[in-house]
Amino acid sequence: MRWRVVTGKGPGGYVQSLVFPSTVGSESLVVVCHAFDAGPDGPPLSLMDTLAKGIRPIGDSETSGGVGSSVAP
Repeated sequence: MRWRVVTGKGPGGYVQSLVFPSTVGSESLVVVCHAFDAGPDGPPLSLMDTLAKGIRPIGDSETSGGVGSSVAP
């Protein structure tokens, strides 16, 4: 679900929430949320689509299989 957030001040933004079934069981869900600035310095909305297309399950042949293993603090 993607929607535009209108604020009283400033450019507002866009918010997207995605929900996927987890690979650990049918009763578990994975929720991914994005929030982008709607101003001229904000990223293009197409980046939300790119990020969503890049989400892969753990163990997928296109991933290392680690959970956050490539995310630096």
